Amino acid sequence: MAYLGPFFLAYALPAAARDAFADNPASVDSSMISRLALAASGIPKIILSQTPVSGLSSLLDAMQGKLDKTVSASIGFQGSQFIPASGLLRWMTKIVDPTYRHPVSVLDTIKAGIPGLSDDLKAYLGANGKDAERTWTDIYLPYTIGANDLRNEKYLEIRNRQIRARLAILNMKRQ
Repeated sequence: MAYLGPFFLAYALPAAARDAFADNPASVDSSMISRLALAASGIPKIILSQTPVSGLSSLLDAMQGKLDKTVSASIGFQGSQFIPASGLLRWMTKIVDPTYRHPVSVLDTIKAGIPGLSDDLKAYLGANGKDAERTWTDIYLPYTIGANDLRNEKYLEIRNRQIRARLAILNMKRQ
């Protein structure tokens, strides 16, 4: 959507409504008023995510209760913006430590962006149960590329079956 300029709203507003009404895991037992508030808060989040202050959109995610977003981690990211050359430091951290880290507290979030300090933070787990690591292309390119890794195919198929089973249960509960 970043490349669409002012036309991104034509794509972003329906996506925010779908996220609030259909894809939100808590929407099964939410009232209509809270769903409307969630949809309304999604509009400034989309606009903020397209600006230089995109870190504020992660703070809105945390306040909405999105998975894997915490208020302390969002505040820590905003606080790390006061560190000189913080973007360069985060990029250098990706080179020194290619493991995807899971900062939880404000201090952890700041440490995650400084080379050498991120090594002791908890790592995300990959599909095979080991620490998830970036490939060299993820470090140097602004987007992820690559071929399918057939070694993880078995784990991904099991995960897909679990997701399909959970969706079937949710659909049965909605009826």
